[in-house]
Amino acid sequence: SDEPMDVTEEQELKPGKEGDSKKDSHKKKLKENSEKSIKADKKAEKKEQDNKAAGPAMDQSDLEDLLKIGSLSLKNEKNSNPLLARAMRILLKDALNPLHTKTNNLEKLHRLTAVLRTMQFPELFAIANGATRIFEKKGGSPTDIIDRLTADISKEDVNDSYRKVQGLIAELEAFDKTLDENGRLRRPTELLKALREIRRLLFKLEAANAQEIAVVKKFLEQLPAISRSIIRETYGLTEAGSNAPTAAVAKDLKAGKLQGFSLIATLSPLTDFILDGEPTPEYIETKTWIENTRVPRGQDLLPTRNLLEAHKALRMQTHKSIADNFREGTLFSPKRRRIQKIPAGYGKHDDIDRVTITGYDTSGSMEGEPAELQAGLLGAFTDRALSDRSPSGRQRHKVMHMGFDSVINKITKVLTLTKAKELITNFKSIFANTSGGTDIQNFILQAFAAIADAQKAAGEPLKKASIVLLTDGQATVDLEVLRKARAAIDRRTPIELMLISINGTNPDLMQFALESGKAGFSKGHYREFTPEHITELLEEAKTLKIPKKEEAFFTESKPEDIPQEVHSLLLEASRLSRQYLAHLTSERSIKSPDVWKDELESRRQPSIKEIKRPLESWMSVLRGSLYNSEIFRDRKLTYLVIDDLLRNFGPITQIPLDDVSYNELEQIRHMLRAADIFGGG
Repeated sequence: SDEPMDVTEEQELKPGKEGDSKKDSHKKKLKENSEKSIKADKKAEKKEQDNKAAGPAMDQSDLEDLLKIGSLSLKNEKNSNPLLARAMRILLKDALNPLHTKTNNLEKLHRLTAVLRTMQFPELFAIANGATRIFEKKGGSPTDIIDRLTADISKEDVNDSYRKVQGLIAELEAFDKTLDENGRLRRPTELLKALREIRRLLFKLEAANAQEIAVVKKFLEQLPAISRSIIRETYGLTEAGSNAPTAAVAKDLKAGKLQGFSLIATLSPLTDFILDGEPTPEYIETKTWIENTRVPRGQDLLPTRNLLEAHKALRMQTHKSIADNFREGTLFSPKRRRIQKIPAGYGKHDDIDRVTITGYDTSGSMEGEPAELQAGLLGAFTDRALSDRSPSGRQRHKVMHMGFDSVINKITKVLTLTKAKELITNFKSIFANTSGGTDIQNFILQAFAAIADAQKAAGEPLKKASIVLLTDGQATVDLEVLRKARAAIDRRTPIELMLISINGTNPDLMQFALESGKAGFSKGHYREFTPEHITELLEEAKTLKIPKKEEAFFTESKPEDIPQEVHSLLLEASRLSRQYLAHLTSERSIKSPDVWKDELESRRQPSIKEIKRPLESWMSVLRGSLYNSEIFRDRKLTYLVIDDLLRNFGPITQIPLDDVSYNELEQIRHMLRAADIFGGG
């Protein structure tokens, strides 16, 4: 029969019994040993035939030489999925591709980092997270950067030249980590070699106290704007360099006297989810009736301007000739309309206020590390919010902090830069705890009242209003009561709710976020900080961040001090860069799912229906990602991942594509169908 039959991995590998007890007869043992020997010979013969068909075998060291981080790993972690790991790695490789623009790189990295944060691929997450900071300073393609550097190195600051070289090396090294040894895409080995030699020559010009200067620079870079200005004013620091203010800041950092500011620097990135809500936009994008001349054809219809395009045009008056339609303005050609930003439609868009009301828990349980984290978050958020300015330069974000337990016990308004500086300098004492219980509903009602007052003062709907709640306590709320209170605020003022659980998971807050729409909120968010995460963040803030040697560069040398060899190496690097980017461009072709479907059908079909091994479940999980993950909504990315997985199926899974079972092949077919159905346009 041609019907696939069931077989287990154990049956394939252990066809005979392991042996009987000592009571078995000698004759029975001889018979069993004979059967085992015959079957082992047959199995060895079959394996030899398979090896000949497959080509030279790869041993452990051969395969390990082929692999890179997150790639075709032989030693997978327990419960890991090598197919999913490879898919994430291919997405990371695409996100780091030097051919992309800075905007494209960053957009893909931010989306991928958010996904990797929820997965058990720490190496990939570390690469993506580090690359995000690197690519934020990207200045163009490698060739553009090298060419500009070649033109400017004789006149620009040597420190700037070094930073450009170091930044480009970091970008290429991150991309290089995602590439397979001897893979389809060559590694940028020669280009990196030339750039590292340039860096080595420039590094000879380094000042003696470069490490100290680098520590201060790193500290200032991580601080949000207002905290940075406080440090500069306090120490009389205009620029980090070989000067007394820099030395004083470095000394106090080493002595631990600036730990409050270090905590704000550490926690500042974690306030993004508060600031990056969804306010009503100042401007919206709309299509104009002007032709986008950069794109010759599209799905929009515009009046035909050139009779040479008449044969492709659409007549609105079908009973008339093309010439008559052209004359009367009823002949239309398929074009792409230009997109333009226009005002959103109401208010003084440049100056509409953004209001945030924070409620911080001052109950008796909020003490120790949780209280320190809460105070630091509020200080960092205040800094970020009061640094928010409109295009005209006006400070447009107002903040009110409400300390609460069973009642509102303290209100701190931060409306000016002076008040913000005072709060940031003394945030630990300002946000100290008191005692009492936790009444969340009372705080929300008071916050609604404060937003209504702000709206009344503005004389129009607010651009954005947010209510942020930080607590380690649990308490329920009456959604109907909150909905009635929300009605006092113009519904055109979007109010978002951010609920932050301190010191663990909070089921009540989680449920409140899910049902926040019933209380009139435009959106509800939930975030938690576990005890372990809190300890980790506080320890990070206390640890002095000393940059790596190659990043800790500072010199007072002049451009004329740069060795002549650097200029020659830049020309060589430019040539290698053009060569490498041309190679990347030439290797962009991939097989579509349709082509892979046809190729799979032309292969020998499996005779075994099911094999008990994890491959089928790996495929199922990967297919679920195609269905559910936003990152796979880009059809090109989905095709790229599937093409790579099927090209490298054997090394990734250690199972040749021709040796899959009937059920495993079905999973592959389902994945190919899902790519077409669920991939975005």
